[in-house]
Amino acid sequence: MARYSNFVLGALALLGDPDQAMRAFVSFSTIWVVGLILFGVHLLLIGYLAYRCGFVPRFLGILLVVAGLGYLVDGFGTVLASGYSTIGQFTFVGEVVFIFWLLIKGARMTTGPVAAGQAAAGLPAADLALATRGSR
Repeated sequence: MARYSNFVLGALALLGDPDQAMRAFVSFSTIWVVGLILFGVHLLLIGYLAYRCGFVPRFLGILLVVAGLGYLVDGFGTVLASGYSTIGQFTFVGEVVFIFWLLIKGARMTTGPVAAGQAAAGLPAADLALATRGSR
């Protein structure tokens, strides 16, 4: 709790010094843009893996790559061009579709030894997992 009170007191101290407050704002903005660029790289990698894996629909991989490219363009556009207008408000669709795919379809998928042994044992995946866990 003391750590957060020191943070609040430090932030309130900036109210008296506009130059220091502006430096803190610029620092936050720079860190935010770097974070967006890294998140864009992350989405590119996730999109590539989703495209290649085989159990995620390929169009989701493509949408995630488009979203990653949108974040990269926004991040570098903000850094390189003054007055840059973002395109991320249009490219985020892949993220939202992937979230709902994971919640709806991805939760029902089984892979690995559970799926392979499911047919042999004649058990649903949850029962097979409990049976194999208890035999160890």
